[in-house]
Amino acid sequence: MPEQGTAEEGTAVHGTAPEDISEERLVGSWRLVAHFFLAEDGSTRPGPCGEHAEGLLIYDGHGYMSAALMRTARPVADGPGTPVGYMGYSGRWRVAGGRVIHEVLVGSHPRIVGTEQVREARLDNGRLTLRERLGGAPRSLVLQWRRADPTPTEKKVTQMNGIDMAGGAS
Repeated sequence: MPEQGTAEEGTAVHGTAPEDISEERLVGSWRLVAHFFLAEDGSTRPGPCGEHAEGLLIYDGHGYMSAALMRTARPVADGPGTPVGYMGYSGRWRVAGGRVIHEVLVGSHPRIVGTEQVREARLDNGRLTLRERLGGAPRSLVLQWRRADPTPTEKKVTQMNGIDMAGGAS
């Protein structure tokens, strides 16, 4: 989560400009760094899976994707209002106008199956930020991702194909 309950809107890390969003730059595996609700005044609160959630986001080069998030801390009680323990979905994906669009084919919540989940996308210094605009307060759900460390097989294949895992062709 950003520093102590606030987030600076639209700032680039270390003074660099955000990178262009394209399918080529997003293909690969990403690990969740943080997820939080962001209010219009810049204040934040933990996302649906809590402060120490784990997550994996995968975009493949054939237009398929998968996203999974899980709570690492066990809830004190079950029932209405209990934080989410797991959420995930898979389907097709594409980039359009600075947004990533996920066409949900299967999901842990039946209400999202068959929908398009639209995320504003920003790539700064290898960190991917996806933002979902919500109605009412809080105004947005923000998910920040970093590239997952490549497996030995991925390293071999990407070296053979001349791809830099930090973000595109070398």
